[in-house]
Amino acid sequence: MEFIQRMLESSDADNVEIYLCRDRNEAIRDALERESLVIIGTRKRWWPVWERSLAKLLRREGRRVLTV
Repeated sequence: MEFIQRMLESSDADNVEIYLCRDRNEAIRDALERESLVIIGTRKRWWPVWERSLAKLLRREGRRVLTV
């Protein structure tokens, strides 16, 4: 929590929401409205990573997803 607090203090964000959850994908899906634009930062790797599976899941449910 200390890291998050320091990060928030140094940012200019107007609104920050933190979700504590058991299932990351379910929490993200519940937090985002349909038609949301989602930008996911990822590293370029040859093996599958969780970011790709999350992007695929969100696209399947109607969200617009960019992976960068």
